[in-house]
Amino acid sequence: MIKLIAHRGLKKDAKENTLEAFKKAIDDSNYVGFECDIRTTKDHVFVCVHDPIIEGKIVSLTTYQELKRYQVPTLEEVLNLVNNKVPIIIDVKHSKGIEKRLAHILDKYNGTFFIQSFNPYTILWFKNKKKYLTGLLTYNFFQLKSILFILRPNYIATNLTNLINIQKYRKQYIVLGYTIKTKKEYHIYKDYADNFICDIQR
Repeated sequence: MIKLIAHRGLKKDAKENTLEAFKKAIDDSNYVGFECDIRTTKDHVFVCVHDPIIEGKIVSLTTYQELKRYQVPTLEEVLNLVNNKVPIIIDVKHSKGIEKRLAHILDKYNGTFFIQSFNPYTILWFKNKKKYLTGLLTYNFFQLKSILFILRPNYIATNLTNLINIQKYRKQYIVLGYTIKTKKEYHIYKDYADNFICDIQR
């Protein structure tokens, strides 16, 4: 198997999107890097968390101090931990109007990273304003067909069942599949993507 991308860090005895999970992904040579999700808190802190609600608390309406008890790291803590040891994919979940503030943090980081989002406006902003490496998340083939020529991302990431529909784009774009959960799934889909965001524990 190729070196895969750890989904929300490496979750061997660690919670997803935590510094512990990210450190495990950095230290494990089976993985080329990891993906993490970011949202913003009420006080405009970028935190690594996937779900919009944590134990009844809406992330965007909760301060960072209130969220610390749930082991939620800030994006800056994650970047300090990685320190260019591995490439990282930053999946922007809550993206309305936050691009400039996010870029202010990322411009200080010297490592390799990719901005990934379902939101085409976020991808367009980072591609045009900052020339960042970007990845468009999609599960809709018809949406992809209509906007790809405008966005020109560095890669396309799509769910496993949609991979077969976008093979023609592999001549122009790197294609990632998500989310591989077993080795059996990997062997089924391995010829349809260049790499995979995965939950496989190797």
